[in-house]
Amino acid sequence: MATVEMPISRQVRATRTAISPRLAMRIFRNCKGVPPREAHLSARPPTEPPLRACAQAVDPDAPETSLDAAPRLFDLPGVGSRNFSRRRKARSISGGTHEVRRTRSFLEAGPRAGAAPALGAALDSRGRAARVRGGDGRPARREEPLAGVSPCRCGDAAVKSLSFVGGLMRSRSLIFSALLAAAACKSDPKPTVVHIGQDLDRTGSIATPSWSDSIRVAANNMNQALKQSGHGHVRFEIVEGNSGNAPDLARASALELVKKEGAKAIITDSSQDDIAVNMLAYENDPTHDLGVPVVCMACTSPQIDDPAATDANPVKQAALRNEKGWNFRTTLSDAYQARVVSRVLLGRGKHGDVNGDGKFKLDIYASDDPYGRGFSNTLKGLVEAEHPGAIVEQVFHDVKANPAQYDFTADVKKLVDSKGGQADAVVEISFPKFLVGFMKSWQSENTKVALLHTHNFRAARLIEQLGVTLEGEQGTSQAVLGEGPSAAPFTEDLMSATAQPPAFRDAPAYDAAMSLMLATLQAARSAKLEDPNAVSGAQVRDAMRKINDPHGAAVTAGVTGLAEAIKLIYADKAIDYRGASGPCDFDAHGDVVTRLARFHVQGGKFVDQEKYDCTAGLDCPPMVPHAER
Repeated sequence: MATVEMPISRQVRATRTAISPRLAMRIFRNCKGVPPREAHLSARPPTEPPLRACAQAVDPDAPETSLDAAPRLFDLPGVGSRNFSRRRKARSISGGTHEVRRTRSFLEAGPRAGAAPALGAALDSRGRAARVRGGDGRPARREEPLAGVSPCRCGDAAVKSLSFVGGLMRSRSLIFSALLAAAACKSDPKPTVVHIGQDLDRTGSIATPSWSDSIRVAANNMNQALKQSGHGHVRFEIVEGNSGNAPDLARASALELVKKEGAKAIITDSSQDDIAVNMLAYENDPTHDLGVPVVCMACTSPQIDDPAATDANPVKQAALRNEKGWNFRTTLSDAYQARVVSRVLLGRGKHGDVNGDGKFKLDIYASDDPYGRGFSNTLKGLVEAEHPGAIVEQVFHDVKANPAQYDFTADVKKLVDSKGGQADAVVEISFPKFLVGFMKSWQSENTKVALLHTHNFRAARLIEQLGVTLEGEQGTSQAVLGEGPSAAPFTEDLMSATAQPPAFRDAPAYDAAMSLMLATLQAARSAKLEDPNAVSGAQVRDAMRKINDPHGAAVTAGVTGLAEAIKLIYADKAIDYRGASGPCDFDAHGDVVTRLARFHVQGGKFVDQEKYDCTAGLDCPPMVPHAER
């Protein structure tokens, strides 16, 4: 192929406009098998494959026009072995390290603060580094750290070691020998970002900012652990939607997170949202099929994941039964809590009869949605089974109502009327957004009937809005934290990030995110995929139980525990993740079994009086003696 001679000066001028000095050094250091200088004295075509491909590997973000200069790179004065060796040796002696900071491309157009001057200013006519004036006006040599890492670390090390051999290297052949010796070095893996979708309520009746905080802490823990374990090229990011605690909004948000944002999994919140999102998999509409696992961190309806659930709508019934196995949850079903509530109620007075009228009457106030009806119906059935002849009345409120305009007083009067006898107790099963108005009406009624709350009452916003009027109120809930080794590191990390201790549901939110991230890594490893983004939703779903192998090594929350988990996964060893909320052992239906608590309000805080261990049996035996019946 004929070539046309081009003067060196013209080559330099052409290259100066296309490539930065730092990138020049990186390409020179890392591109192996480059022909000697004499081979580039002519103007070769700018698309010369070997060197151009190598330049692309060094900086994937480099514009095409910059890479066109790569074939003429070694003609630059000052980029020869003598100058390069001197720069490398000076850096090695000083003990400095490369700064790994990938914020903008080295070739990105436009000035930035602290940026190195253009190549024309950076190199003088003899190719030496330009001199700048220091604070005292004297010339000072400035050399910025590399804002990246060599794509071939062993080749980098070879060049560094040769810089000490025989003083300053003056032979280009030594440089090429070092680069050729690094030919077997495998390049660092391409950076991979895996998206996890967060479909939580940010504006509705259960909006709780600390849930999102906990999920972000989980992602941060995982990313730090990946770096620490040598897999920093993989990162997880949380993409946020808004369920609004409204089924239609939750569905639309889930579809956008998966179809547009590329989320590999979804974390959602309430029972009605979880059911609505899970129904998408059974509608026989390809545009609605998410094809990714869904983990609910706050849904407690006993109907969810129940293989015997029934519903007039066949799509909803299939979703409730979790027939395709897409649904999981990191919180305990109300089927367990209902048993504890029943036991507490029947333990008062004479088998529940507190007012002495010879019968036990229970009134239940619940939201008219899958959560409220599911919990209420389960509790009603248990009380009637354990106390034949008991009177159980149910009052439901519209879950779509505007709390500011809803008549809670009328509902309270239904609960305390003497129709069918005076109630011995009232149990409320609702959402914080409605409980503020309900409690104001309840307190205004000044009734002596005992009121027992359930888990959604355990919300900081209620104490913030109702203050000391809640002092002494009692209820039951899932435990705030598990009893295992993950509770402490999770608490420490959350407080470090938010200056607040874990609130109710924070730990299940953390575990939902962590389970999905661990399952994604496990799925990629099982399928022998270098890129976790290449795994399918089905592979992540099938790996959800592999991260809780009862025969695997126990691993915990926090960076240290997760780094160990990652090492075990990449070594093809089994793991058993111990969650911050308790055991995260998903059963055949997608559920976990953890612990419950009986709490009261004391000094403006929710304080546990007693805990129940549901892992020990369906009846959830107490972990400590009752403080008070």
